[in-house]
Amino acid sequence: MHVIRGVRDPAASFPLNSAVDDSGERRQANRALAVSAVGLALTGLLEMAIAVLSGSVALLGDALHNLSDVSTSALVFVGFRASRKLPTERYPYGYERAEDLAGIGVAVVIWGSALVAGFESVTKLLHHGSTTHLGWGTAAGAVGIEGNQIVARSKLVVGRRIRSAN
Repeated sequence: MHVIRGVRDPAASFPLNSAVDDSGERRQANRALAVSAVGLALTGLLEMAIAVLSGSVALLGDALHNLSDVSTSALVFVGFRASRKLPTERYPYGYERAEDLAGIGVAVVIWGSALVAGFESVTKLLHHGSTTHLGWGTAAGAVGIEGNQIVARSKLVVGRRIRSAN
């Protein structure tokens, strides 16, 4: 019979350099998130305005999608910040559950925007609604596509610069 004495930590053979300062990369990542949030907010607000003017439910759906991306990013950011708080007498296990609450908030925003878009689609279908200002709607859709592409490219560039895994 093989007897093991003592505790062997396999990770001890591969020490990690814990003195790495990644504050510069974090600043760049936070700046990229802020810029993308502003870009998506502007795109979403423009699409929302044209959707209301034209009655386009498809444009409304994309506007809700862009605006919900902004709000869910804010929820996640707040959840991450709150989860870093140290334990207190009232919360002896800390605030790590804030991330869980943020996840619930993200789900609520996604479901809410889907329900609004679905309700508007069914209402328009049942009441024979029409879409007007097709040129404006098409232009707003193109702005939505381009806005999403610009935001995605800028985040990709920053992600590669800071060697982010995602």
